[in-house]
Amino acid sequence: MKARSAIGIFSSAMICVGVNFAVAPHASAVTFETDYAVKTSANPNYTSSGWWYQGAAGVGGNEMSAFQSYGDVWWLLDGLADGKSVAVKWWNMRNGKLIRQGVCINNHGSPSWAKCNKDFAEDSTLEAETCLYESSTKTYSKCNGQGYPFRVSDASNV
Repeated sequence: MKARSAIGIFSSAMICVGVNFAVAPHASAVTFETDYAVKTSANPNYTSSGWWYQGAAGVGGNEMSAFQSYGDVWWLLDGLADGKSVAVKWWNMRNGKLIRQGVCINNHGSPSWAKCNKDFAEDSTLEAETCLYESSTKTYSKCNGQGYPFRVSDASNV
C-alpha cells in the first residue's frame, strides 16, 4: 500500500512537472552585442552608398553615428575632445520581435571616424540612438532619442 501510494505521488509529481514544461513559454534571451569600432581614415560622406541614418549626440553635432545599408556598416564620428566616446545603440527587429541588439563604440578619441561591420537580416528593421559613452563607468549620456525604424534591405523609412 505504501509502495502504491509512493508511486502515485511520484507519478502525479512527474505529470505536473511535464505539464509545467509544456505550458511554460520557451524563453530565449537576445544577447547584447558590444562592438568596438575600427578606426578608419575614410569619411563616409565620400564613400556612401545606400541610405543613411544620422544622429548627433552631445553638443554641436560633433559626435555622430550613421548607418550605411549597403554592407550594414555603422559609422561613428568623434569630433569633440571631451574624454568621452561616441556610441550607437541599436535594436534589430523582425515582425515586431527583437532578434538582435547591441552597441557600436568609437573609443579612438577625437578627431576620428570609426566603423562597425554588421550583418543584419535583409527583411528586418533597425532602431538606433546615438550617445556619448563613458568607458570608466560604462554609462551612456546625452542620447539623442531621435532613433526611428527603417528597413535594413534598403534602409527606407518604415
